[in-house]
Amino acid sequence: MAGSFQTRLGDSPEEGIKSPVVIATQSNITLSGTQTIETVAVLAGNRVLVRAQTDPLENGIYNVAAGAWTRSTDWNRADDVVNGVLVVDAFTSKIYQALFSGEYQPDITSVQFNQSDVGAAVVTERTTLTDGQVVVNLINTIPNWVSFYLSGLNVDNGRLDDPDDYSYNAGLHRVTLTESYPAGTVLIAVASDT
Repeated sequence: MAGSFQTRLGDSPEEGIKSPVVIATQSNITLSGTQTIETVAVLAGNRVLVRAQTDPLENGIYNVAAGAWTRSTDWNRADDVVNGVLVVDAFTSKIYQALFSGEYQPDITSVQFNQSDVGAAVVTERTTLTDGQVVVNLINTIPNWVSFYLSGLNVDNGRLDDPDDYSYNAGLHRVTLTESYPAGTVLIAVASDT
């Protein structure tokens, strides 16, 4: 894939929206171990939006682990996050907006996540790739697919950068990846239904 992991995920001032998470929490959770959150079993390596901690200093995007969770690489430094950045919950298709005062500092800044009105017309579609699969035919025939993301244990979770990583044929609703990924990798398409 073209570009670096840091380029796609770590420079928030250039991004208005973060890569999708598998689920967003609705209540306080323990930040360790695999567990079920809002009916979704999260596995090691999954991204989770932790948005409802009793201590709002803990809120943010985390990577699930068998032991203690760590903040995701796009949410662990001061230059990763700007006030108002959006995060997509791929399971519910809801979008949350980060709100805080001043400059963001991990474990120092109190962050609140509110559901964004922007998410009212957003649709996501998830496709689990087979080994070597490079062509994905989308089920939804929405014309306004705006972003494509990869998620999985063996990939550097992040937004695909057209044209280096994929091509999209709107007439056929088809995504063609420029390289193959391991079986189980998930392609997430994000679109507007308006």
